[in-house]
Amino acid sequence: MNEFRELAEKTVVELFDMVKEKVAEIHSLKAQLNNMEQCYIQLKQINNEQAEIIKGHFSARQEMKKCIDAALYDIAQAKDGFYGYSSLGGDVDNLTKNIEKSLRGER
Repeated sequence: MNEFRELAEKTVVELFDMVKEKVAEIHSLKAQLNNMEQCYIQLKQINNEQAEIIKGHFSARQEMKKCIDAALYDIAQAKDGFYGYSSLGGDVDNLTKNIEKSLRGER
């Protein structure tokens, strides 16, 4: 009977040690998961910030394209004689002012 009791106690101790190991493993896995979640949150925040920057650049590029298109329109008008432009001279001052305004986005 003593042998059985010793075996039972040994088995209980071994099982208790196994449970402690598994509990420690669970705590370690929870910590890893928490760390991964924090990394995900940080990466998502960085991604959102970069997306906003890209949207801003795209918007600025669209505005710049409008300004350039307006300036090109003024140049085309000048070539067609709208500003009195000719190879002999003309209203170059007016053309220059309009192109400058177009490039600044004022037209």
